Amino acid sequence: MAYSFCEKIIVSGKSVEISKSRRPSWGGYQTNREKSEPKQLDAFEEQKRKVLNKQKLHSRSKTKIKRLVNANTQWSKFFTLTFAENITDKTMANYLFTQFIKRLKYHFPEFNYLAVPERQKRGAIHYHLICNLGYVDYKFLFELWGYGRIELADIRSVKKIGAYISKYLTKGASEFCKKSFFCSRKIKRPIEIIGFRADIFKKKFLTGLEPIFTKQFYSEWTGIVDYSEYLLDFSPFPNGIFDRSVLSILPKQFLVIKI
Repeated sequence: MAYSFCEKIIVSGKSVEISKSRRPSWGGYQTNREKSEPKQLDAFEEQKRKVLNKQKLHSRSKTKIKRLVNANTQWSKFFTLTFAENITDKTMANYLFTQFIKRLKYHFPEFNYLAVPERQKRGAIHYHLICNLGYVDYKFLFELWGYGRIELADIRSVKKIGAYISKYLTKGASEFCKKSFFCSRKIKRPIEIIGFRADIFKKKFLTGLEPIFTKQFYSEWTGIVDYSEYLLDFSPFPNGIFDRSVLSILPKQFLVIKI
């Protein structure tokens, strides 16, 4: 069944984002339109389109990474993995990186991570990675990687880790398009809330709270969009799963008593 909404809330751990548009967005519908022939563009327009698409992919990747980082609180280590050889092929680099992740999971079954590839000035690919590892011997980790150098940093004391890491991780993400980042399947995902539940959520958790960031932008689909971000002292959905019971009990000042 198709439905429309003008306001959407994204909850990523303690971070809450609200987007309110002038025109409604639609969801839950299927289109039966036949695919039309792609519009023929001249070389200049084609290049312009590619640049715009890369910019959109970069922006989306940055947002996804920030939300995934904020939705999880277990991050403790930040790695930079480099190859000794000048490996420039993305397929080969990603294969070797995936083998390293498999070895890590073998030794640490509860290992979770989020990683982004980036190309160095010399053309070689390297990886930035955050994970939930506790203490691990550097020599053991170096040998487990086995392809070159590894840099390791503790990030448990970093505040606003989502914004900090997403800026660092997405410097070269747009080049890799759909493979702009990798992450564990088991990490928590952001939660989307729309409709009457969004109204309840705002009343219960955001009343009297000032946003930490606001902006306004234009969407070709929904017109002008008002965006605001809030930071709570706790995660409304600590298990990373939408729970109706979280919204079922409102503070007394929001209850309407009919006489």
